[in-house]
Amino acid sequence: MAVAFVPKTSVITVGRVFFAVGMIVIGSQHFIFRQFVPEVVPIPPHTIPAQLVWVYLTGAVLITSGISILTTVKAHFIATLLGGVFLCSFILFHWQANANAGLKALTLAGCAFVVADTFPRTASGDGHKNPMAWLEKFIPCGMYLLAFQVIIFGRGHFLHNASVATLVPAWIPDHAFWTYFAGAALIASGLAMIVGVNARLAATLLGAMIFTWVLILHIPRAFADPGQIGHEWTSAFEALSKSGVAFILGETLGEHGK
Repeated sequence: MAVAFVPKTSVITVGRVFFAVGMIVIGSQHFIFRQFVPEVVPIPPHTIPAQLVWVYLTGAVLITSGISILTTVKAHFIATLLGGVFLCSFILFHWQANANAGLKALTLAGCAFVVADTFPRTASGDGHKNPMAWLEKFIPCGMYLLAFQVIIFGRGHFLHNASVATLVPAWIPDHAFWTYFAGAALIASGLAMIVGVNARLAATLLGAMIFTWVLILHIPRAFADPGQIGHEWTSAFEALSKSGVAFILGETLGEHGK
């Protein structure tokens, strides 16, 4: 299901903006806190030579990628490359570190691939083989990486109901119910996207749900606790990025064999 009262191109543009803004803010944190955001690179301070150089380089890559997507300048190439960066980060660092952060990095790789697929591929025009061809093979996997994460996180709502319930804002009654409801919605949306049953509707509703959490959960928590690297502000803009990608999938699932 597309957002019927909004043109498809507008929804896709908004989705791109959400993702790009998320990358720019998370990238900026590398300069503000002068260390890696754990969801991007889970390396503790002072464990590699000249780490600050790599921290700033990582931040610059994220910011540049966000700007490229916002301006649509070489956006397909840059978004595909960004997906590769997150994928390499997962393979090189996250598999032996925090599993939760690793899953987030893998999902951000998928989100970048989904965004890349909304831009036209740029032909080289010089007869040379496209050097990004191998990485573009991962683009169709983008949706599955997001769907897999929401299923895992939805399962967590049932396994860890008591702790997840504490995240529900105090002004909302019956925290346990909403925790189970959100968990069921996450699992259902992920499965629907994977099996292709009402996939666009599921993706659109997933985007709306995550964006609602950004407004009523993540942003208030971020203002209440602004000082931790890779914590509330990171979670807020990571969620914003994923909501944008879910909105994109709500318009594009089923196209080109997706």
